[in-house]
Amino acid sequence: MHKILLCKTHSERWPELANGVFFELKDNGLDVLAETYDSGRLEKMLASGRLKHELIFIPAGNRTSEGFRMAQRIKSMRPDARIVLIALEESCAFEGYRLGAFRCIPGQSMENPQKFIESICAICAELKAEQNFTFRFLEGKKTFSPKRLVYLESRLHKLHFFIYESEIHEYVLYEKLDNIEKMLPEEMFVRAHQSFLVNLAYIRHVEKNYLTLKDNFRIEISRSRSASVREKYANYVEKNPKI
Repeated sequence: MHKILLCKTHSERWPELANGVFFELKDNGLDVLAETYDSGRLEKMLASGRLKHELIFIPAGNRTSEGFRMAQRIKSMRPDARIVLIALEESCAFEGYRLGAFRCIPGQSMENPQKFIESICAICAELKAEQNFTFRFLEGKKTFSPKRLVYLESRLHKLHFFIYESEIHEYVLYEKLDNIEKMLPEEMFVRAHQSFLVNLAYIRHVEKNYLTLKDNFRIEISRSRSASVREKYANYVEKNPKI
């Protein structure tokens, strides 16, 4: 379960946005416990060592603001804490990343619920990418991160998981590919074929009728999915230029 803290602000839209944060996390398949706080309560939680939340949303104006100073205190005492700064000034976003903030959301987006929700969806994707899954394969119980899942293949009523563990290992269970696809981060995987779901990070290049993985294994792309596969891979490369 992901425990998150949401800061109370003076924005008239905050109740709506706070609810949006909670429901978007839920809708993205994340098990969350959400609480709200004011600065006084946060101070007490931090002083008593009861600040155990995984995500902490803090509004901050600039590096001298109360919110930014609080973020600094939290990071000094809990380096593993994921702080989401709601940057009320542009300079705060830059300073926030220098501080080690998990994400900086422009304060203007608080007046535009759709943009704010899009930012929360991006956070959901990152959390889901780090969320481990445990399955009982025919080979035994196995826990893994989606980042390690190279691709899935549905074959003869069985689902074959190809997982990278210094080298690629194959694990098998009885399950439908559609069901597993719903559990995984949508931004990380592409459905190349009715029988194949592929991790975008392991693709070397994509052509019209097939894609090639980094180990040179080729996977067929169905005709009906060709355009969408190429578009999704191009978007992924644009956002992840180092791959």
